Amino acid sequence: MISKSIGIPSHFEVILISLIAICMLSLDVSVTTLQENLQEIWAYDFGAKVQEEGVEVYLKYSLSAVVLTKALTLHLFLALHFLLLWTATVEEKPNLVLPWLLLGLFRSIFLNFLGFSTGLYVCLIQKGYHPICLEYIVAQAIQHGPELYAWLSVFRCTIHLHGPQIPWQTSVIYKSADIFFSKSSFNRRTNQYEEDYKIEKQISECHHRICYRQCDKPHKTN
Repeated sequence: MISKSIGIPSHFEVILISLIAICMLSLDVSVTTLQENLQEIWAYDFGAKVQEEGVEVYLKYSLSAVVLTKALTLHLFLALHFLLLWTATVEEKPNLVLPWLLLGLFRSIFLNFLGFSTGLYVCLIQKGYHPICLEYIVAQAIQHGPELYAWLSVFRCTIHLHGPQIPWQTSVIYKSADIFFSKSSFNRRTNQYEEDYKIEKQISECHHRICYRQCDKPHKTN
C-alpha cells in the first residue's frame, strides 16, 4: 500500500479515499441516464461473428445487469462512504466498515470483472489477438484499478484498527466467512486439544510418581 511506503497512517489514507469517492459518486449521473444506457446496450450491434456464436443476447443481459446494479446501489454506496469516513476519522468501531467491504466487493470487484470479461470476450471474437484488445485491457485497468486499490486499503485499515489482540470471534474475516462455515470445526479442534492436554498431564504425573519412588527406595549394600 502507498501509505506504508511513504510512512503515513493507514486510516489517513482511507480518509482521503473516502473524500475522493464521495466527490466522484456525488457527480455520478448513472441513475439519471440509466434508461438511455440500457437502450444503448440493447441497440448496439456486436457484429456478425458474435451473432454467429449465438451469445449476443447473453452479453447484453450481462452488461445490462452491471449497469442496472451499479445505478441502483449508487446512493447506498455513497451513504456507506460517509460511515467509512467517520470510522476512519475516529478510529473506532471498525465493524461498521463491514457493510462497505461487502458491497464494495460485489460492486467494485465482481461487477467490474463481469463487465471487463464481457468486453474482452467481444473484442477477442471480433478482432482476435489484436493490439486493440491490449489497449482495452490497459484502459480497463486504469479505470477500475483505483477501485480495487481502495477496497484493499480499506480492508487493510480495518484489520489494523482491530488491533493485534483481535480474537477470532470478532475478526472481519471470520464474520464474513461465518455465513458459509460453522464453528463446529473449531470446537472439534478445541476438544481435541483439551483431550491431548489431559493425556499429557496424566503421563507427566505418572512419570513423576515413578521417579519419586525410585529415589526414596533404599539401596542395598553388599
